[in-house]
Amino acid sequence: MRFRPKIIGARPSHVSGDVSPSWRTSLYATCLAQGTAMVAFGFVLPFLPLYLREIGVGPESAVVFWSGTLVTSTAVALAIASPIWGVIADRRGRKVMVLRAMIVGGVILALMGAVQNVFELLGLRILQGAFTGTIAASTALVATTVPRERLAYSMGLLQTSAYLGISAGPVLGGVIAEAVGIRGSFFVAGALLVGAGLVVWQLVHEHFPMPSTQARPRFLRSLGAGLTSPTLMPLLVALLLIQLSTAVVFPILPLFVEKISSAGDPVKLYSGLAFGATAVFSALAALSYTRVVGRTGYRGLLIL
Repeated sequence: MRFRPKIIGARPSHVSGDVSPSWRTSLYATCLAQGTAMVAFGFVLPFLPLYLREIGVGPESAVVFWSGTLVTSTAVALAIASPIWGVIADRRGRKVMVLRAMIVGGVILALMGAVQNVFELLGLRILQGAFTGTIAASTALVATTVPRERLAYSMGLLQTSAYLGISAGPVLGGVIAEAVGIRGSFFVAGALLVGAGLVVWQLVHEHFPMPSTQARPRFLRSLGAGLTSPTLMPLLVALLLIQLSTAVVFPILPLFVEKISSAGDPVKLYSGLAFGATAVFSALAALSYTRVVGRTGYRGLLIL
């Protein structure tokens, strides 16, 4: 799983000049909440194929098909909803978008633990994609609440927090799933995500002056400008290819781990370890982002 920084509906803080004196508290609280959110999401993805068996999906070919469908449906819903939430963020503020993503997402994750068939799970996965997007929301919030000269440091810290959450989530999820079952792990994940939202609600301060009606960006105009941008489109294509290279593996990885494990092995824990291993190195790499950006710039960092 790769962290995908998307600044949707973000304007640099130096443009508005509305940087709160407590921006450090807001930054650290956002990073803590985002790391916790990624832990919560990490409770889910590694065990979807195993959970499908629990709710009666079979044979294995059907499990593979539905695993891919569940992952794809969430991603498609997220891609469709993200620009819409970005426009709303420009009108209502970025903090409320983070609260929406985390609190509503937590409720959806908890409901997944109560499904009785794959169609209910599919519906909730679509809702998850449509209403979450915590990374995009948190990135936009940080980008507009820190001073410009601290932006690279702040983004590096946010990415490190997300990577640490991605690393720890599958492992902790494996432990929880072995202890209380996969259904129970969904309820724990939901509670964690709601808790992350409460941290943002209490500790993050955003000064967001409501824009006038004339100043509000129009959705179709903003979307068209993005899709026709000669700078943005190559970046989007590159990100798409990067995500495709990893997304084809994740839906079937738990089944592969199960296949190569011996009878009686803690398959859920092993699956969590397999998912978390790559994220550990991504977290370590994110620690050096600030220094690399200072030498190569953002373009050079993306090429690397």
